[in-house]
Amino acid sequence: YFAVIEKSTETHIGNVKIGPINWIDRRTAYGRMMSKESWGKGYGSEVLKLIIQYVFDTLNLNRIIDYAVSSNKASIKSNEKAGMDVEGEIEQFVYKDGHYQNVTILGLTRKRYNAKKRDGQI
Repeated sequence: YFAVIEKSTETHIGNVKIGPINWIDRRTAYGRMMSKESWGKGYGSEVLKLIIQYVFDTLNLNRIIDYAVSSNKASIKSNEKAGMDVEGEIEQFVYKDGHYQNVTILGLTRKRYNAKKRDGQI
């Protein structure tokens, strides 16, 4: 778990978690929770870029994955802005707001990370 602190005000604006880590397959998932006041300011994408860099460059993992409710376009856009790729969708995976909703799978492998890094995309 990591705290997300806004530098100029030293205000805690969210948390990010990686794990569980599968050391045999060298993969992990991540999750982030940002305060509503921080939404739309790029903090979520910025912290995810740092997490992605940590996962590949420090922990030496091969894959990171996330799941976002498909109707949460802001989360999906933030993931893509940070370098994650949409890899698929699971139909009726979560029950939210009174009905089943689809979930978008977002992921990034070391191979794609290195290519995006080399091309200046992340």
